[in-house]
Amino acid sequence: MVDHALGSLNSLHPAFPEIIDYLKNIRSVSSSRRREIGHRVLSLLQDSLISELDYHRMWALDLFTHSTEWDNEGSFFSLLGNSRDQLSRRKLILAMGRARQRHWFQSHWRNLSEEPPWPRRALLAAASCMPGDERQHWYKSVEARLDLLERAVMRWARANPF
Repeated sequence: MVDHALGSLNSLHPAFPEIIDYLKNIRSVSSSRRREIGHRVLSLLQDSLISELDYHRMWALDLFTHSTEWDNEGSFFSLLGNSRDQLSRRKLILAMGRARQRHWFQSHWRNLSEEPPWPRRALLAAASCMPGDERQHWYKSVEARLDLLERAVMRWARANPF
C-alpha cells in the first residue's frame, strides 16, 4: 500500500496530507522499513510534483516533526539550507529539535531575531532539545525581546522539552 501510494503521487497528490497521516499511523513495519519510507518521503522534496508546492513540502516534513522513528536526521541540515519557504523551514527546525540536533541550536541561538515569525517560534520550541542549563540560560536571555505568542511558545517548550 505504501509503495503504491508514494509511487502514484502524480494522480494522488490531492490526498497527500491523508497519505502522510496514514504513514504516521502505521504500526506494523520494522524500523528499517520506516527509515526507507522516510528516505522516500524526503526524496520527494527534491524533484517531484510534491516539491512544487509549499503546502506539500510542509506535509512531507511534518512526518519528521512528531517522532524520530522515520530516521534520516542527517538530511535535515542540508534541506534547511536549501529551504525555499517559511513553512518548510519551520518544519525542518522542529524536526531537528525532535531529532535532538543540539549542535545546530547551539550555533544558531543568536539568530533568533533574524528568523521570520513562524520559523522563530519553531526555533523557540525546538531549542528545548538543548541541555537544561543551556536551554534555561538561552530562554532567559531572549525572553525580554519576545512578543506575547512567542513567550507562550517558550513557556510551553519549557514545560514540554523535546
